[in-house]
Amino acid sequence: MRTTSNIEGWIYAATILASLALTPNSYAADAETETDLSPVTVIERTTSSSDIDDPENSNKHKRLKSVFTRNGLHLGPLTFHFTLDVGNNYVYNPNRNPGASQGINFRVVEDLRTTVSFNTTTAYAYKKFNTTLAGGVSYNHYWGLKDPTTKNLSATTGHANLGMVYALKGVTFSMYGGFQRMVPPRLQVLGQRLGVNTVNTGTSVSFLPGGGALSITADYMFGFTTFDSVSTSAINSTNIFDNITHIPSLRIQWRFLPKTALYSINRLTIRTFNNTRDLIRADGTPVIGSATGKNAYLFLSELGVTGSLTKRIAVTVGAGYNAMIANEATGTSHGGVARFNLNYVVPKKFSTGIGLSYGMASVPLFNLMHSTGIGVSYSQILWKKLSVGTGLGFSYNQYAAVVPDIFAGKRRDLSYNWTTSVGYSPLKWISLSINNMLIYLDTNYTLPTGIGPDPNARRSTGYLANNFMFQIQMTY
Repeated sequence: MRTTSNIEGWIYAATILASLALTPNSYAADAETETDLSPVTVIERTTSSSDIDDPENSNKHKRLKSVFTRNGLHLGPLTFHFTLDVGNNYVYNPNRNPGASQGINFRVVEDLRTTVSFNTTTAYAYKKFNTTLAGGVSYNHYWGLKDPTTKNLSATTGHANLGMVYALKGVTFSMYGGFQRMVPPRLQVLGQRLGVNTVNTGTSVSFLPGGGALSITADYMFGFTTFDSVSTSAINSTNIFDNITHIPSLRIQWRFLPKTALYSINRLTIRTFNNTRDLIRADGTPVIGSATGKNAYLFLSELGVTGSLTKRIAVTVGAGYNAMIANEATGTSHGGVARFNLNYVVPKKFSTGIGLSYGMASVPLFNLMHSTGIGVSYSQILWKKLSVGTGLGFSYNQYAAVVPDIFAGKRRDLSYNWTTSVGYSPLKWISLSINNMLIYLDTNYTLPTGIGPDPNARRSTGYLANNFMFQIQMTY
């Protein structure tokens, strides 16, 4: 059984609300996140903190081994972990409809969604070698209480991941791979609901000369993303967005103080599309000037500092440069990148944080997205087994390319989200939670209505949605 209270998990989750808010349309606590593509897109963004190691835990091998062995079912060198989540969600606007637009009522309804998730992890730790195999499956069922058509939103998602770490004195080798299927309510960039499948694999080697104060990591990741084949009023198949990604990177981190480090990130993202033709309308004619299916090369270089200023204050500050070259597209784009995160934590009492970011990412439509984000969070333990938290997030996304037949102007999205949570852990192996997530998307992006007196009339793609969730989690 678990030996630590789940309350600590709630406090940690609340402290990262700010960083979640910095990834456009990626919201906490929802089984159907609205990220645009896949983990590949998240890796591209400068807001990802996975590039930066915790300077207080430079020995990754020891840290992994302690996590593998302290909980779960033990059979010799193997450790098994099992988690079951059951939740009911009252969802306002599950279809992400805009309501009335162009004289047509794109109906906004509410529905009940039941989510059941089962996850398992198998870990093997022996001397200098660690291996984990993790997988899970989730089923989201819409009941269609007010509109039977919302039952069509029911979907099964899943993931599987394999990781191996071999640590020698001064050097660590890692290999990893994974699969994920997501069915978000609506992909922000593409403006519609689509199933997304992602496969990625990679390897890395980390050198720790001088006892670990200096860390040099070279990494290469290969992945591909496919979309469910769906025809829309604008195009005859969404398979045109399928793409392959290569991401070589070099990370250097120097811990010049016991709890503070300088870091450098250099990364090249190469995205190639399986089909580089222009978009095709449903009637078979090409979309003029379509900015998709264009191979892209996105380079990032960033330098910063991360660590603890005091026992309670942690900060990360970084700045750098982004440049992207897209074949057959609108030319080269470039600009600065920046990130700032500040957290104040009083252990076992409360924590608060703020995060800001600016960067850009390659996207399957409109070529490139510049993103600015800000998020704040606060959480507190009221009693030993009860905690509360809240977070606010805002992002402003600008898209570089113009697609005349789809959208003639420069697209701009403003998204807002507000999350609140209450967590209670009556026993070490069970936790109860109530979460609420309010989402508002304001955008100038419009799509053809496809219905009504003028099917070519444009409708808004902005929306207001809310998800109220009660969840039970059991962990062994």
